Amino acid sequence: MLGKKEIDDLLEEIETQLLISDVGIDTTTRIMAKLADSIEREALLNSEALYEQLKAELAATLSPS
Repeated sequence: MLGKKEIDDLLEEIETQLLISDVGIDTTTRIMAKLADSIEREALLNSEALYEQLKAELAATLSPS
């Protein structure tokens, strides 16, 4: 299980990488909000689960409507 500091550091790194990747501010904000919500519900307890959720969010964003 990740501690609060580790989660905060990981989320900050993910946000930075999304912005550097030119995902866009609105999309980055939406993805980060969903990740934060999952963490608050304790659905994501480790970095592997966090990255799986991130991959799912990116796939949903990139899939055709």
